[in-house]
Amino acid sequence: MPTHDDDERLRARIKEAISLGFAMRRRTPSQPERRPAPVWRFGATAALAVVVLALAARSAIRPAPTRVAAHPGRVSQVVSRSPVTVQPKALAAPDSPWIQSLIGSVGWAIAESNPHLLLKSVTGGRTWVVAQTLPDPVTHVDFVNTADGYLTATGCASTCTLLEATTNGGATWTVVARGRQESWTGLDFTSPAAGYIAGTTGAPGGPGTYALWHTANGGRTMSRVADPCTGPAFGQSVSFSAGQGWLLCAGQPSAGQESKQLYRSRSGGRSWTLVTAAAQSPSGGGPGVPFSGYVGRLAAVSGSTAFMALNRGAVEATSSGGRSWTPVASLPINSDVATVGFSSPQEGWAEVSQSVGEVDIYATTNGGRRWSLRYPSVPPVRGLGAIGHTFYGLVPVAGGLEVWADLGSRGWSPAASLPAGLAGVSPEGITARGRTWVVYGGQHVHTSANAGRTWAEGKALPGYGPISASFSSVRAGWYVMAAANPMVLRTADGGAHWTTVTTPFSPEDVVAESSRTAWMMSQAGSGSGQYPFLWVTRNGGHTWKLLWQLPGHHLVGGFAAGGDGILASGHDIWTTTDGGARWTRRTLPLPHGVGGVEAAAISGSGALMIMVPNPQTGQNSIWQSTTHGASWTVRGRV
Repeated sequence: MPTHDDDERLRARIKEAISLGFAMRRRTPSQPERRPAPVWRFGATAALAVVVLALAARSAIRPAPTRVAAHPGRVSQVVSRSPVTVQPKALAAPDSPWIQSLIGSVGWAIAESNPHLLLKSVTGGRTWVVAQTLPDPVTHVDFVNTADGYLTATGCASTCTLLEATTNGGATWTVVARGRQESWTGLDFTSPAAGYIAGTTGAPGGPGTYALWHTANGGRTMSRVADPCTGPAFGQSVSFSAGQGWLLCAGQPSAGQESKQLYRSRSGGRSWTLVTAAAQSPSGGGPGVPFSGYVGRLAAVSGSTAFMALNRGAVEATSSGGRSWTPVASLPINSDVATVGFSSPQEGWAEVSQSVGEVDIYATTNGGRRWSLRYPSVPPVRGLGAIGHTFYGLVPVAGGLEVWADLGSRGWSPAASLPAGLAGVSPEGITARGRTWVVYGGQHVHTSANAGRTWAEGKALPGYGPISASFSSVRAGWYVMAAANPMVLRTADGGAHWTTVTTPFSPEDVVAESSRTAWMMSQAGSGSGQYPFLWVTRNGGHTWKLLWQLPGHHLVGGFAAGGDGILASGHDIWTTTDGGARWTRRTLPLPHGVGGVEAAAISGSGALMIMVPNPQTGQNSIWQSTTHGASWTVRGRV
């Protein structure tokens, strides 16, 4: 197969004036039955495994200085090692990390299926980079401020647990404590030096004995304190606020539920009082904490207010000191995984996942009384396009379609309505120049001369309907129509006249660059191992040049004025800044099972936007890049 690097054999530079445009397929992703939710919060997701393993393989590792840590008073021997750091790398799927700490705009997360990758955000969770690769799987991260933080990890070939500390915002980490035959499931530091670790003791893989540790010197020495929890131990979560402690104990799990005990301490953890419990037997506890759901994370806000995140359950809240709990109505219920945390009594965040590999981040600024989705989903966009520097989408509504504009940080907003009856024709996209707008798809091209206030419908095109359509400007467009034999049509006057184009291959998808230049995919041969080829014409279809074999079965893309363009097929994209003379290829670390990019657009400023299907939910994710595809930001789901 030919290579696709920057020195690609695409020599002829486009000389026509290229207008604004894009192309997309009208196929919608299938919606298979949703995979069952994970039984435990650390269930691996194949989607993020693809991302993090690829990134880890590209990371350049360099050692950092060693700090020897003394640890008297412990049964298990303590060791320290050199922390390992990597150069930050862009994370292409920033809606998948398992968030552990979020203080203002600085956040820390771990990868659910490969937690030895530590992720960092300086945008409040909107975008993430791989900050460090540690040799041990990370289980919890807790930052007291943006400089001082701790993490727990599983080391010694999974036979010991590690406590590591940083004093420089995560640039380097040092092992300060190690425990054997211990599982640390809860971590809360109330100051840069003082904190609690909750967990269990016993052989890995089975129920153990509840255990609670305290340190006053950053983990260099740790003392085991009395743990009030009773029964077979499967984990704990601990949280302190204003010197008052909360301890949630997890018992025997079953199908979506487990026994729980909630304790409170008013003595800084020296003594504990049972507040409420839940067990399968009605005589096993009080009515407060729910029996359904698995213990996730506990977050205390004050002496009376706290939140608990339950996997296979909900984010629950109490304002009665833990005696009664109710689900937070503004947060999703029955989420697969959930976590919650507070960086101050007023500012908190919640992360919930209702499908494998995708999470939503909610925020509160009033102590949890109101929560709002930090990064709202976009409307159910049917197609993507770019008009100047702004991205647009087509949204089906009752009786027709609406054009929505992407307003950046302000989200998406309706910009225009299309004629009634268009909701069922699956238009391919939209392009514009000034006040002239063109919406194309179905068997008609619709044109507006007044920025979408009124529309005129063009003549019907032959064939059964479009296999693919693409306009590079309001005048230059290409169609591949379904017929007994697929036929290719092109127009140079906005659809007033059409010319039939002959191809030496069976045509499939088309991306228009001008009225004379188009990139087209041929139909694949028979057999599962057969993939299509990419062709290009620069003379209106009179001759075609075979370029390379494509890695996927769909081709989407677009071109903007000035020579910027994007092509996408499968999990790969190619970008150009010189009208296709040279291309840069990048492979997207898309979630496992995703067929490939469904739509792609490029704006006049060179920004890229793609639409990626998720077969687990039947939804699409909108990704955007301002770095020619080197890094991506997830804008929302549709």
